[in-house]
Amino acid sequence: GERNAITEFAASGEWRIGSGGTTELLRGADLAHTRAELDLGNRVQRPMTFRTAVTRGSLLADVTQALGAQRFLDAGVRVTQLQTRETFAEPRVAILGERALTSGALTWRVAAGGYHQFVNQFDVASTMPVAFVPSVRFWLPADGRSPVAQSWHTSSEVAWSFARGWEVRGEVYGRWHPSLPMFDYGALFDSAGTQPHTDAAAFIARSRGRAFGGGVRVIRDARFRGQSIRAELGYDGGQSVRRFPSRFDAQLQPTPWTEPH
Repeated sequence: GERNAITEFAASGEWRIGSGGTTELLRGADLAHTRAELDLGNRVQRPMTFRTAVTRGSLLADVTQALGAQRFLDAGVRVTQLQTRETFAEPRVAILGERALTSGALTWRVAAGGYHQFVNQFDVASTMPVAFVPSVRFWLPADGRSPVAQSWHTSSEVAWSFARGWEVRGEVYGRWHPSLPMFDYGALFDSAGTQPHTDAAAFIARSRGRAFGGGVRVIRDARFRGQSIRAELGYDGGQSVRRFPSRFDAQLQPTPWTEPH
C-alpha cells in the first residue's frame, strides 16, 4: 500500500511603505505549520512509515529604489527559521531599466538571488508493471534532519521594441543547486534491514546539480481585417546535470527531463 497526506496552515502579513515615488519598502512575516504522513510498502522496496510535524517562521525585507529616471534597484532578504533553530537566509538583488529610443524602447533586467524550499515533491519509480502509473508522487516537509532544497540563480533579460508591432526578447540564466533532496534508491532497495524506515533522513539524501540556458523570441503584433494577430518565432536551449544518490558512481549525469533544444 502507498499513502501520503500533507496539511499546511499558514498566516502571513505584509507592510508596504512608499516615499515620494522613488523608494518603496516592503516588510513581511509569515508562520507556517506542516504535518505529513508517508506509508510505503510493497514486495520490492524496503517499507517506510514516516510522520512529522514542522513549524517554520520567516521575516522578509525588500526595498525598491529609483536610480535616476530610468533605472531601479530592487534588493531584499528573507530569513527563515525551522523549529530545529536552523536559519536560512535568501538574499536577492535586481537592477532593471528602460530607455526610450528614436523608434521603440529598450528594457532590461539583471538579477541574482538565493532560494530555499521547505516542502518538496518526490517521485519514486513504481515497482508495478503498469504503464499508467510509472511513478508514485509524495510531498514531504524539511524537518531539519533531512536536507533542505537550496539554489542560487542568476538571470538577465532584455526586450527591444524596434518598430511598430515588432519586438525581440531574450534571456539567459544559470542555476546552481548545492542541496537537492532526493529519494535514495540504495536505501529503498536495502534488503539487509527488515524494519521500516521511520526517519526521512534514512531515505532522503542530498543531491547536487546545475542548469544553464537561454532563449530568444521575435514577436509581431498586427491587425488584419479588424482582428488582432500575434506571430512569434522562438528558440530555447538548456543543459541540466545532477548527481543522483546511490547511482552512477556519484557522477554528474544529464537529467532525463532536459530539453536541450
